[in-house]
Amino acid sequence: MHDQNFSETFSAFISGTMPPEAMEAFRRRLTQDKVFKRAFIAYLLRTGASLPAESPFDRSTAQEIYAQVNPARYEKPSGTYLVRQQVREQWPRIAVAASLLLVIAASTLWYFSSQSDLGSTLAEWMIEPISMERASVTERQFFEKASHFYYQESPRIDSLETMAASCTGFCIPKYYLAHAYLKTAQYDKALPLFESCLGNLDYINQVPQLQGSDTDLRINTAIAKSALKKDKESILREIEQLEKQVPTDDPGREVLRKLKRLQ
Repeated sequence: MHDQNFSETFSAFISGTMPPEAMEAFRRRLTQDKVFKRAFIAYLLRTGASLPAESPFDRSTAQEIYAQVNPARYEKPSGTYLVRQQVREQWPRIAVAASLLLVIAASTLWYFSSQSDLGSTLAEWMIEPISMERASVTERQFFEKASHFYYQESPRIDSLETMAASCTGFCIPKYYLAHAYLKTAQYDKALPLFESCLGNLDYINQVPQLQGSDTDLRINTAIAKSALKKDKESILREIEQLEKQVPTDDPGREVLRKLKRLQ
């Protein structure tokens, strides 16, 4: 018989409306029928009902029944449970923090992506070197070969490096190699060669086709420095000085304007 079928009997016993002979039978059953005892105490716990104060026998029986009920064993909550509870309680803060992390991550990705794109863009701003295809000076063939290696679909850097390595000092292949490095965004290799070019302007100006390329070399040097994030104040001064030298209709002036915005 299920617990719910005892409810009326239990209620009659507690309220004292049960006939005396039924009351006595009820007490005997409590002492003899363990299942009945458990159903009775479960009823008391569920309903919050209490035995009449004038029923010491029934109270002691109830105490006995309580004693027989296995107490719930305390178990330390599992780590998973604690984490779930913490997440439930802290969810609003976690949501805000997660949103901030997403914003930071997106900003970081955008920054590095933009920096990578900027590196490629700077290489595109360079002033192309002068072609030596029609040179008519001493060592013409040597100069033309360096120019030829540069003006391929992609600069023949390995060939230019071989030519530059054969020079005991500064030579025109280094001029083209500097531009090849800049064109392929190898700024750390391009900068020292451009600085070498600027230190050998007298030599470069001996080649008729290259005369007057000083400003172009300085602009390309500024591009390499900007890409390598050199001293911005120094670069800005160089740019401002170059702006005074470059005619307003010269393409190099637009490059200087873009570089100036980066500083």
